[in-house]
Amino acid sequence: MMMFSTRSNRTQTGNISAGPRLTALAAFFGVLVASSGTACKNESSTSLTQTYLTPPSVFLPVGVLRQPRGIAVDGAGDVWVADTRAGKVRRLRRDGVLRDSIIGFQLPAAMGFDRSSGSLLLVDEYTLYRLQPQTGAATIIATLTNNSIDTSAVFDIDARRMIATAVNVARLGDITAGPMGDVYVGCFGTPENFLVRVRAGLAAAVAASFLVPTNSAERGPHFVGVDAFGTVFSSFAVGGATPVVRFFAFSPSHTDLSRVLTEPAVTGAARGSTIDVSGNLYVTDPATQELVIVSTIAERTIARYVIPDVGGYSMIPHDVAVSEDGRVYVVVSDRLGTEAGAILVYRTTKR
Repeated sequence: MMMFSTRSNRTQTGNISAGPRLTALAAFFGVLVASSGTACKNESSTSLTQTYLTPPSVFLPVGVLRQPRGIAVDGAGDVWVADTRAGKVRRLRRDGVLRDSIIGFQLPAAMGFDRSSGSLLLVDEYTLYRLQPQTGAATIIATLTNNSIDTSAVFDIDARRMIATAVNVARLGDITAGPMGDVYVGCFGTPENFLVRVRAGLAAAVAASFLVPTNSAERGPHFVGVDAFGTVFSSFAVGGATPVVRFFAFSPSHTDLSRVLTEPAVTGAARGSTIDVSGNLYVTDPATQELVIVSTIAERTIARYVIPDVGGYSMIPHDVAVSEDGRVYVVVSDRLGTEAGAILVYRTTKR
């Protein structure tokens, strides 16, 4: 049973080093150098307004969370984090004070925010939950098993045609919602990577790649983002004799418009994502220990930022969330696999 558990805990700032971050609508800039000397290189300049992100601070330090995996921000600005090994989802105020927790999960992981309903989304092993920020109530959206997913009309990414197939669910990845409330989840199993949509409680595989990446660790798709037009951004294995993982823009209503993006912005290990109101896609890449920002308008990488050490731990990013006031939260955990985890926060500035 899910229930609230209340506790107050004010966070403190830790010692970290990091470069700045850059976001802009369809814009590419010059070279930015942070006080730490970290460079962020972009490919061209523009006269559009430039939006910068300050070097990150520690929003929640090491010692509070146990191997966290997911994060989301609700409409009120509260930060929700999946405390995976503790089996909880914790809610923090924007000032870092822990408000309460929802307990009773198994291994809560990826999280997302459904703007259409104002609710939060959560992956807990094979079950998808919807959380209500006002009450903390958790209701099941769907449980994804081999027999619960409709596979009668799946878009084959490589062959570019609709097929009927079968799926075997081994692991679930990122979760998000479209503008009309459809829930999308990345899955790994058989085929190697496939995308599931849940609508009115019914799950259907809508896109898949049957190619096996050269690096088996890059099987996905792990991250899933949906823009305001309903286009789904993820990663799939594409190509011929040597398949590679590439960014892919999938149009559920017009599959003929689905396409591979112009560059491989992340590895196939990319895990969590979110899209801001300007159409910028933020993706966490544990393989390179980076946060990658992609313009979905220009379909190009804007910037890449290396995740800093926190509390003496070399950290990898798992998920990212953006608040309505422009704060960017990244949940990280120890690269060596201990339970150490933390939350970083970046802030936007205008120049």
